Amino acid sequence: MTIEEKLEKEINEKIERIGFIELKENIKIKDDIYLKKGIDYPLKFSYLKKGLRDKSFYAGIDLEKFIDSMIYLIGIKKDIKNSQIYIKNIKDILKEPFEYIISKAYESLKNDSASAIIYLQAYENLYGFDKRILFSKYQVIEYYTDKNRDEFDYKELEQAESNIINDYLDMIEKDEKFAPPYLRLAYIYENRGHFIKAKLYFEKYLFYSKEESTKEDVRQELVKIEDYVSIEAAQTYIIYGDNFKALKALEKISLDYKDKMLLYLLKGKVNYALGKFEEAAKFLELSCLEKITDENASLLAMAYAQEGQINKAKKILEEAIQIEKESNILYYDLATINLNENKLEEALENFKKSYRLHSDENIEKIIKKLEETIDKKNKS
Repeated sequence: MTIEEKLEKEINEKIERIGFIELKENIKIKDDIYLKKGIDYPLKFSYLKKGLRDKSFYAGIDLEKFIDSMIYLIGIKKDIKNSQIYIKNIKDILKEPFEYIISKAYESLKNDSASAIIYLQAYENLYGFDKRILFSKYQVIEYYTDKNRDEFDYKELEQAESNIINDYLDMIEKDEKFAPPYLRLAYIYENRGHFIKAKLYFEKYLFYSKEESTKEDVRQELVKIEDYVSIEAAQTYIIYGDNFKALKALEKISLDYKDKMLLYLLKGKVNYALGKFEEAAKFLELSCLEKITDENASLLAMAYAQEGQINKAKKILEEAIQIEKESNILYYDLATINLNENKLEEALENFKKSYRLHSDENIEKIIKKLEETIDKKNKS
């Protein structure tokens, strides 16, 4: 069962929580507006139980409970017996229907997402399409997905989250000046670590929104993610080989940026790609001091090797292997250095260790060739 199907099932089951009461006489609301006798009016079981328990049910009609129950029923199923009477009563009584129904939806949201959707559907069934209501429905689905993520597998969650993003994007395509979807997209992408996209949507929200209090929060959020935007930009430039732009992006990083290991690694990568091996080694040493990984240790060893510091290259690889014991890359790099030193037995041993951790056709060919070379050497 998908997330959408689970939510729909919960919504349909809610009709079982509504009872009906036949009024024995007309109940005047105001002027010519009545709840009519002989009509079965819906009432939530929660209201019935409470009323019978504390005897308030016998004290008189609580109009708000009937209105709420009628709205709730219309949100579950519009085409039901007496629905047109309920709809007329609701419209006659509610003077600010949007505010009333949206407040009911958000009151329900924390503990009962299905009921929140029911109220929002009720508004659509009563008054037709409203983009604010549609946006609120998407928000509820987003909240429901996040709250129930432990009940679904990775693929189902990915599909649900993709649907949510597409729903917000569809709203923007239909009305680019409607600001709220930009804000939700910004937070979704920020939570996913896609900071460039998050920045784009935060800025779009600032351009279109008139909510000054929220806009101030967004400005603060933009400041908060500024370093992460620069890091992501640098990583993208590195992938595409635009190392000078990557370097400029890295120069924007503030002193407050916490992931120093990553920052120094990226600076090391850029300098290595630019042929500045000594400068690269300095940054990579700092990266390894923060935390040794197979990536920064491997690149540092390569920088040392480019500078002719073979012993230092071997030493950092051996140290890293003690920490990253399952890294085929480190054994491969060490084997390559051994091979360049003509230490064939050591090279063969390390290539085999690399192959055991990650089967690779090229490594297999190297191992066979090395075995043949060593065998010939031993026979000669």
